[in-house]
Amino acid sequence: MILPQSSASGCWVISYELLGSCIRIEHNCLDWLSSTADFLCLPETDDQRPADIRLSFFEVDGEDEANRIIPVPDAALQQNEYLLQLNRAVPCRSYIDSPRRWVELGGYGRTWVDYSLGTATVLRYRNCGIDRVYDHLLFSFNLLNNLLAKLKLYAVHAACIRVGDKGMLITGDSGSGKSTAAFAMLQAGQAVLSDERVLLFKKDVIGAAVISDVIKLNRTAMRDLFPEAENLQTFWQTPDECYFKTGAIDHFRHSPLTTVKYLIVLEKSGTLKSRLERMHPARTVEHLFPVTLNAFEPWQLAGKFHFLAGVLAQVECYRVWFGTDMQHFSETIMNLAAS
Repeated sequence: MILPQSSASGCWVISYELLGSCIRIEHNCLDWLSSTADFLCLPETDDQRPADIRLSFFEVDGEDEANRIIPVPDAALQQNEYLLQLNRAVPCRSYIDSPRRWVELGGYGRTWVDYSLGTATVLRYRNCGIDRVYDHLLFSFNLLNNLLAKLKLYAVHAACIRVGDKGMLITGDSGSGKSTAAFAMLQAGQAVLSDERVLLFKKDVIGAAVISDVIKLNRTAMRDLFPEAENLQTFWQTPDECYFKTGAIDHFRHSPLTTVKYLIVLEKSGTLKSRLERMHPARTVEHLFPVTLNAFEPWQLAGKFHFLAGVLAQVECYRVWFGTDMQHFSETIMNLAAS
């Protein structure tokens, strides 16, 4: 890791490069910075040019300090309330004054984002009792993925694998098996970018990139389909899931970048063997768009919708009736890539 620099505010700063753009992350907690660097898979840089995307992460002592840094907006701007189930329940309230968004995470912290500027500030209460990994999943991962829309890098909810020089997006309804499918391809020796979130962009072709090489696997799938994974070193564990840093496991192959050739919609079949069929691009919309287009981010909706429509016009679309024989599934996917 490149030694982080100290900023004018006395915080530590680390910079990353992504497709020629500079992402700069500032921390006032060195432990938080170090674990963030472990979670991400972006190449670090000592480039001193102005950042395209900037995040500031601060641990604070409580609401009084939080109010001085990020005041809670007027109640007229409140959009919704919801409950996050982390290692404890966190009640949340969001406020929008487009393109700015605030989220109050009860007893955990507070966030402020300006999507037009590509900047965000995250406050975390000291001794809040929330596992550190949720800082990475919510802020280093989700928040950063959303900010990157400023650079026309659009986050979609899909696994992504690379077979040879062909990238494959794997989408489907929640619980359809995206993470299981990604793990099956890892076990088959193929390169995996992500098991659930990937950034799409267009240059001459449709490309995919990721900011983290951490993937998860449900313990039920591990027990029933991948018992050998019980012996792998985990990045983090919950009672229901194990998280693995694929770049740190010798026989796994991680890829940070690929050209996208196929979009695959997974649907559980309840059978042993997987079955592949060609799918009209319009039929994929009901699977890809609902989980990818966020109604609470109206500043992104139009551009992202048109971009995704363009993606569907350039990739081949298939439905896979997902069976329980993981070797047969991986062979089915590799045969498609070879065709």
